[in-house]
Amino acid sequence: MALTPLLRTRLTKLATGACFLVLPLISSAQQATWEGKFMGCLKEGYPDAGAALDQLMAGFEAELIGQGLLESSASDDYRGLLQRLASGQRIEWVDYLSFSDRFKEIAPDSVTLRACQAQVENFKATNPEATLTRFLDRRDAMIREDIPADMQAAALLDILGESEMDEPFYRLHTYYLVDLQALPTADGALGIMSPYAGYQVVPESGANMMQLYLNERNQVLLADQLITPELLTERVLQHARRFGPKAWYIIAPEPDVKFSSLQILQDRIALAITQVRDQYARSVLGKTWTELNAEERALVARKFPLHITLP
Repeated sequence: MALTPLLRTRLTKLATGACFLVLPLISSAQQATWEGKFMGCLKEGYPDAGAALDQLMAGFEAELIGQGLLESSASDDYRGLLQRLASGQRIEWVDYLSFSDRFKEIAPDSVTLRACQAQVENFKATNPEATLTRFLDRRDAMIREDIPADMQAAALLDILGESEMDEPFYRLHTYYLVDLQALPTADGALGIMSPYAGYQVVPESGANMMQLYLNERNQVLLADQLITPELLTERVLQHARRFGPKAWYIIAPEPDVKFSSLQILQDRIALAITQVRDQYARSVLGKTWTELNAEERALVARKFPLHITLP
């Protein structure tokens, strides 16, 4: 489902802020991790040395347990909550008050947080394969793309094991996903994308329309220039990335062009779109296009549809 602009802003702020929080009584083993070090730094930016934040998080955790969504504060139970969210099971919580609404009432010191964020960015630059880096990159991409809570949780399960769920750094994002799953969203749902089944109605002219000319010698022209199949693929890739769901491909064949030639051109465009979908799936969901389930494919296909038509 699509998030309302207000809800997306609130949840994005929570997810960004979730990097800057810490639960009380962090063990010395946790402090030795990079996540623990960043938490120790960031906690200094909150009032009363983070005491108000500790209380907020402990209270929300207690409510999760009271609602039967969390068995205990153990790491395996937190991963179980993440698995429940990944299953797509709706959260029924009467009079739910989101964690993000409570969180925004705690005003941090922005200077301290910026300094800590700089440390995070430096860590990411020098440790691209670390769990923390992979988590932040995947999380930020999914929030930016309005990926539903269940798909976010499923993708993060591939990164976070039971031991990682000991870290408050990662538990906080689970709170964000609870918000995303429990709060009402805008009406509407993902439509199911059908395989290409014929030419579509031509939209109004605009920069989002790539117009290709196919002559009877099976040559393709773009902007009055002859292009090779390799260059055609690259141009389609660029066009799809630029315009996303608004991208169209208009094929104008000469009168004597064979249908088989038209089909070959269409297949080349479709193959390029599949490459874009695969790249997007890898970067956002951590899977290849072929590994996606039906719901995930529908979401990615909506981002990069196959709009081919004749003039």
